[in-house]
Amino acid sequence: MNQYSGTTADDKMAASKLRIDHAHESRQLREIQSQFASSPYRQIRGVQAALFGDSILLTGQVSTFSFKQIAQEIAKRFATDLNIDNQIAVVDDNLPSRCDG
Repeated sequence: MNQYSGTTADDKMAASKLRIDHAHESRQLREIQSQFASSPYRQIRGVQAALFGDSILLTGQVSTFSFKQIAQEIAKRFATDLNIDNQIAVVDDNLPSRCDG
């Protein structure tokens, strides 16, 4: 232990590993976001991905369950060591909106 800083070599190694892991997760997130943005499907381009703990959180709206699955499969391809939390809403724009009044 360093008498001045109060940290051990193990603490420094753990902090270094955390930085490396976070950088790796950030690269995975950027790749997923890039894949969504360049998707041939307009609806996939509107899906958002965020890093949340040890998970990639997917949000947005699509019109079919198939688009929701496509987005999840893209994320799974690049986030091999992260969980996928797919919170994408399937919304049918052709349904009349309900009035609560």
